[in-house]
Amino acid sequence: MATSIEFYDDANNDKRWRVKATNGQIIGAATEGYRRQEHASNNLKALVKYATEANVRIAHDGVGQRPDDARMPVEFYEDNANEWRWRVTAVNGNILHASSEGYTSLLNAKVNLDNLIIAVREWESS
Repeated sequence: MATSIEFYDDANNDKRWRVKATNGQIIGAATEGYRRQEHASNNLKALVKYATEANVRIAHDGVGQRPDDARMPVEFYEDNANEWRWRVTAVNGNILHASSEGYTSLLNAKVNLDNLIIAVREWESS
């Protein structure tokens, strides 16, 4: 998959990352800024670590069970527009990673996350 990972400074001069598909669409982005690029990079790498099948939960009508041993679960949920999204939430409730758009089906949201993980793994190995 030919994608690009960009690190950039936001309006507050914090470091952020975003992953773009070959068509220019952003398929994932940092949900918060970091003072150092190393921290933004570590945030991106954490996505691959925690976005595992064992950590997945699917919320229906806003209700879902957090896997008992999940440190940072991946949650798939329907938003107010009835589109599927995903997010990775820390134990303290902070959202660390999230889809950048909604999808018409749960399958499409899962494909988005899978493509993002593939892009991060390719970046890590380059």
